[in-house]
Order: sequence, then C-alpha cells, then structure tokens
Amino acid sequence: KQKNKKMCQDCVLEVSPDREKTCLDSGAYLINFRDCFACKTRETPKILNREYEETDEGDETVEYDHCCAKCLHVIAHHSYTFEIQNGSIQIYSMDCDLCGNGEDRVDVLAFKKEGLDEIDEMNVLVTSNIQNEMHNLTAAFSSSMSSNVFLKIVEEEQKKNESNENDDEWN
Repeated sequence: KQKNKKMCQDCVLEVSPDREKTCLDSGAYLINFRDCFACKTRETPKILNREYEETDEGDETVEYDHCCAKCLHVIAHHSYTFEIQNGSIQIYSMDCDLCGNGEDRVDVLAFKKEGLDEIDEMNVLVTSNIQNEMHNLTAAFSSSMSSNVFLKIVEEEQKKNESNENDDEWN
C-alpha cells in the first residue's frame, strides 16, 4: 500500500525519528508528540481508520491514523508490516511521522540452532549466580540475626545484673 500523504509535520517534535529496531503495530510514540497544530490540544491521540491485513503466508500489514482526540486532525499515518522470508527470516518494519521509522530482521532458525544453547547456558549461569547470592544473603541475615539475638540476651542479662546489684545495695 502507498503511504497515506495525510499528516501534519507541525504536530511532532521530530519528523520520522530513527527508531532503529523498534516496530510498533499499535499505540503511539507520545514522547515525539508536540500537540495538535489545529487546536493546540495535547491529549493522547486517537487511533482511527485502523486496517489489518494478513496473507496466507502469514505476512501482516497494519495501517492507521494518529488523530487529535479533540478535533480529529490527522497527526500522522502509521504503517507496520511483518513478513516472513525463506520460511525463517522475520522482517518487521514501521513507517510513521509520529512513531518514527524502524526495521528489524530475525532469523528464527539461526536463533534456534545457535542461540538456544547460549540462552540455556546463560540461564544456568544466572540461576546459579542468583542461588549463590541468595545463599550469601541468607547466611549474612542468619549471622546478623544470631548476633542480634545474642546481643539482646547479653543486654537483658546485664540489665538483670544491674537490677540485682541495685537491689543488693538497698538490702
């Protein structure tokens, strides 16, 4: 589909910012929203004229307009696509004057073959580190609690002894 030319570059702080790998199929990048040029309102824009299309191959296209919540002025047209190439490469893209431009590619098979083992190793390492830290914290807490309990007992004994000494002085 052709990008809808209806948009207002005066409503955004930066026209089509580079969002690198960020690709939104819904919502809005509100940090980039200045205000509605037509009515000067700075309410969260409405999403209108949303169209969703999916092909038999699993490719998706989402398009909608960001519009002023008060006067319905068109702030920007948003276009998001998702497609699968060669059965394993997922390509995401976003084109919008408000939300910016972004594209990401993920090779699912390469990730499964190479990345899964690395992820499993990292999970084991992280889990092991967390368990070690928990053990250290528990030991430190127990030690601290034991020390506190011991100190309380010593304090109470000292108070008893002081009290007994005071009682002996009066007798």
